[in-house]
Amino acid sequence: NADYSLRVQDKDAGDLLSVKAGGHIGLGTNDPANFVEILAGDGVGDDIFALRVQNQESTDGRSYGLKVMAGSNSSDTTFELNDHDGTNVLMKVLGDGEATFSGNLNVDGDTKRIYVRSDNYELVTVGMAGSSGSALDQGYIRMKNAGTNTIALHSASNSYFTNATGDFYFQN
Repeated sequence: NADYSLRVQDKDAGDLLSVKAGGHIGLGTNDPANFVEILAGDGVGDDIFALRVQNQESTDGRSYGLKVMAGSNSSDTTFELNDHDGTNVLMKVLGDGEATFSGNLNVDGDTKRIYVRSDNYELVTVGMAGSSGSALDQGYIRMKNAGTNTIALHSASNSYFTNATGDFYFQN
């Protein structure tokens, strides 16, 4: 067939691999609409991942997983995760780096934090108050102006607001 450069079929399972004349590669489909398309049909992909990328390099700092290079502005989509039928976007990263999530963003693990930074300063930090014991069950939000704490909300200690005329504390 002139549409294909390569096509591998199983007499019972149908298309296994197809490479169309334009270079589009299909696994489980004979008509890939994208450069690489994997179609694990119902029952074929039961309880397995459709794609696994694994780098077994054991040198620390030299093992990389997946790199996506696409997009340059907010009109481009660099990365998108959808539910199984493609009707709900679960996560999307635009070409300008903006990321949206349709569910909760969970940060698990002791001493893990969420940071919002500018080029020069850490502006907002959300995290756990300590690094061990009961302090791990205490949280805080810290906001800074040019590196100086201006608002600190702490679940188990003093919280305060700082402005040009002084500090205002809430005692715990």
